[in-house]
Amino acid sequence: MSIFYHDSSLSPSAEAVLDEPVAGTAPAKTVTHEAPLAVTRPTSNYAIFHYALLVYIYLFCTRLPELFPAIRLALAMSVIMLAGLMATGRGGEIFKTRLGKILTAFAVWTAICVPTSVWIGGSFDVLKGVVQAVLFVACILAFARTIPEVRSCMYSLGAAMGTVAVLSLTMFGSAASDATTGLAAFGVEAPPTPGEAEQRLGLFHSATLQDPNFMSLYLLVGLPFLWLGAKKGGPFTRLLFVLFMPAALVAIGHSASRMALVLFIIGLLMFLKSANNKERAFVVTSVIVMTAVTVPFLPQTVTNRFMTLFRPKSDTFESKEAADSAATRLKLLQRSIEMTAMHPLFGVGPGQFAVAENLLAKEEGKEHGIWYYTHNAYTQTSSEAGIPALILYIMAIVASYRGLADIRKRGPTDEIREMAKAMQLSMWMVILGGLFLTTGFGGVPFVVMGLAVSFKLSVADYMKKSAPKLATAEAA
Repeated sequence: MSIFYHDSSLSPSAEAVLDEPVAGTAPAKTVTHEAPLAVTRPTSNYAIFHYALLVYIYLFCTRLPELFPAIRLALAMSVIMLAGLMATGRGGEIFKTRLGKILTAFAVWTAICVPTSVWIGGSFDVLKGVVQAVLFVACILAFARTIPEVRSCMYSLGAAMGTVAVLSLTMFGSAASDATTGLAAFGVEAPPTPGEAEQRLGLFHSATLQDPNFMSLYLLVGLPFLWLGAKKGGPFTRLLFVLFMPAALVAIGHSASRMALVLFIIGLLMFLKSANNKERAFVVTSVIVMTAVTVPFLPQTVTNRFMTLFRPKSDTFESKEAADSAATRLKLLQRSIEMTAMHPLFGVGPGQFAVAENLLAKEEGKEHGIWYYTHNAYTQTSSEAGIPALILYIMAIVASYRGLADIRKRGPTDEIREMAKAMQLSMWMVILGGLFLTTGFGGVPFVVMGLAVSFKLSVADYMKKSAPKLATAEAA
């Protein structure tokens, strides 16, 4: 544990939180009986950029800039946030945390791997995404520094995922015909059955979320924060998030993603384990009712696809498609491990697994390769940027997650414990989702990791400022 602030009178949860440094603190020798600390109000400039961060989180997680590319929302928000880092002098906050140092090293290593890529131009585009994600983490660490500020960021992320669910459901009918546009751009043939793509829900005008698996993972990452807002938020937040939660569950079900179903069940069991009896009864009853109401209205192909988890050897088209999908994923896993073994240091180039696999297949005498991504964030990083990138990615996850369980069990307030529970569940969706999807070079996982560290720092700061107050109360 880093020694940045320590007091033997603090609970064990404090020591777990203090795995990350708290700026401007030093080891405390003893607790003194001093007056309560005055509440430090943020400067107007800081407040402006904190609210800009909330907007940035919302836009980034909804992928709205992809729906309206002509407006250049992403570029505008990036410029605003960079200006905020420079204007407030908080750009260096990222280098004061273990996560920030790891992600910076990850970005640098990604850049080092670009010149050796099988397609330098494509890898450079991936590098830009990595840099953007690291800068996003820097903004979170700079402008989410207190418990209320971190809570607002959690609510912004939850609202973003609720919006994704609503957009996917409302745009589904008009956008279904565009379901295979993204695949066609890469030369991939349309699905063999004309109606199947239209019956799997995705945000089809979004380059990222048109894939039902990616969309469902985004929703699963946001669900814990929707629950947090519905339970602890103000009247408006509670009402909005109570409406968002059923929409998110319906959208996840309509995505027909078996990965999402497995992750949802795991997340539900984790939630129930730490919930009280009242919460367990409410959540279990709600899930049963939602399932009973929603399943009869799902397309038959969607329900058949889910049933392949329980009847993998049936004669339905969905069962055959599931078997083909499983075989393809296994082949992709094998090929990505093979690529890692062939290029252990620099990989084949960030984002270039499909290109390199196709070239390797032709060298082996095949007509073409599989032409698909790895479906695994961990072998994605190792095969595309070498084993050092995989190590750094895992280190970032560990640095982000470490301490959350202890805060959930022994946090100083009920609100902090609830926030830790939501943060922990969201992190698990990122960790487990990485076993199924290529999320290793940025995106929402980086946002969640940054938010987790910012939360731990804010809790440590809260406990530091509370210690003198507790000492004064004891003396009285």
